[in-house]
Amino acid sequence: MLVWSEILLRLGAGFLWLAFVSNIYQLGRKSIQLRRMGVFSSRCGWVLLTLSLMARGIALGHLTFHTLFDTIFLFSWITLTIYIYFEWRHGWPVLGAVVLGMLAITSFILLLLPRGIQPLLPILQSRVLVLHIALNFTAYGAFALSFIFGLMYLGQELQLKKKRITALYYLLPGLETLENLTDILARIGFTLLTLGIALGSIYAKFAWSSFWDWNVKETWTLLIWIIYAIFIYLRHVKAWRGKRSVVWVLIGFAAVIINYFGISLKLATEHRFLR
Repeated sequence: MLVWSEILLRLGAGFLWLAFVSNIYQLGRKSIQLRRMGVFSSRCGWVLLTLSLMARGIALGHLTFHTLFDTIFLFSWITLTIYIYFEWRHGWPVLGAVVLGMLAITSFILLLLPRGIQPLLPILQSRVLVLHIALNFTAYGAFALSFIFGLMYLGQELQLKKKRITALYYLLPGLETLENLTDILARIGFTLLTLGIALGSIYAKFAWSSFWDWNVKETWTLLIWIIYAIFIYLRHVKAWRGKRSVVWVLIGFAAVIINYFGISLKLATEHRFLR
């Protein structure tokens, strides 16, 4: 099954690149053929990555998200899933150009990473642990889309403020739409992260006899939770709107990036990636 997982992964990556290029070309021209090609390619990419993920799980005997390869794979699949929903609802080519560009890069990184499978220790063969990781990375996928919509909002707002309207302005959704999507995705991510942290604490209690150890990974994850909690409080209790609320989302996702690529790779203990 590993061979099939590898083949499906490579095919899926190819379709993601094709979808990315199709969306890039759509920015300069309105073409039904390019639109259909972009949609078809992104859907094919999703199906192939889903099958690859399933084949990898079957080869191991259970799902695992304990290596750098597996977590990037999971993040890419989740982000693509969320993107396809927005593609179906709205069909914004500029969103496809940004999100699919990011996913094309992550798919290329996946092909460069070692992806051998080693038997997991019994302590790691826990459905609660798998669900904890899956919820956290689904939250990260929602945060990533929220971050992208936040950047789009700032771009639109800057053009209006300086009264320098470019062609990109007419390709992006309106400010209110971008702000609302930034907020909705941040709240979805926050809810999932809350559930993920709770399950992680339950697993830790059974695995290490402690709900919380205050190691650097757990502390930084709590910091991410606090940043998004502050954003939700400021927006829905203090009625913050516009740029000052969107900035909190950008800060939150920056903390996510540091948590994943900095702490998980270099500093974490129990949370380090398996090799």
